[in-house]
Amino acid sequence: MSRLTISLPPAQQLVDGKLTGASDGATYPILDPATGQEIGVAPDSTDADVDAAIAAARRAFDESAWATDRDLRVRCLRQLHAALTEEAEEFKALTTAEVGMPGFMMTAAGFDVPVEGLRWVTDLLESYEFETDLGEAQPMGIPTRRTVRREPVGVVAAISPWNVPTQINLAKIGPALAAGCTVVLKPAPDTPWIAAELGRLVAERTDMPAGVLNVVTPRSNEVASQLTSDPRVDMVSFTGSTNTGRAITTWPRQRRAPPSRCASTPDRGARSPRGSWCRARSTTRPCSPPRTRWPRSAPPTPRTPRRSAAR
Repeated sequence: MSRLTISLPPAQQLVDGKLTGASDGATYPILDPATGQEIGVAPDSTDADVDAAIAAARRAFDESAWATDRDLRVRCLRQLHAALTEEAEEFKALTTAEVGMPGFMMTAAGFDVPVEGLRWVTDLLESYEFETDLGEAQPMGIPTRRTVRREPVGVVAAISPWNVPTQINLAKIGPALAAGCTVVLKPAPDTPWIAAELGRLVAERTDMPAGVLNVVTPRSNEVASQLTSDPRVDMVSFTGSTNTGRAITTWPRQRRAPPSRCASTPDRGARSPRGSWCRARSTTRPCSPPRTRWPRSAPPTPRTPRRSAAR
């Protein structure tokens, strides 16, 4: 038996607001890395489960008030923060059992710091300027009103590793949800229960609309690869090994998927930049009735990172 007793409910997927097992009933064992003993089982999500999660996230972004209702997002994120705080001891025990993380780490990246980070993101959301009026200018002598709007990217596939799962899971879903995105979270198969527990708290302790956050736990990389090739996904946020990152870029070609509008934010270490969950759009409007319409500009093209010169 495991050294620790887990008092939390069994791990389940969260798909379209419902806590479920895999559609075919399959599971795989969750092991205590210190003893090798089984401490629980996780749903082995199928292609159909991942497809349903993506569909739910797409529908929630396109049809619910999540992307446009700041007050709703603030309320739900505060509810999630409160739930994490109230169930902190159980969550920490689960982290020690599933990850093998020592207890002293719980006051840092193991639990306390990422949970406080979620509160900080929510505080920022309350005052964040999604629209900035840049005032008037006169390009080519035409008085023009300029506005910058920051819009949520859309559906985000968040793929996280095993080593500090609470920190990375919250660092991905917190800012994305605050920005108005919807999310499909896919944890490493070594640590699925912690992500599943986040899904349970969202389902049972918050007013988050169905489909805003989905959690799937496939063991197969082939099943998970759907998240990187589906055109309904607008952004992939990935943290993990270089080899897996390379595989993610090839999966769409291997599956002969249609071209996706997806952007990616790979993070393969602490020095990598974090992703941006909003895209900025600038608009210009002539101040007087125009004879020519000024089109909305396209999102800015990402810059190619500069390489340092060889010494």
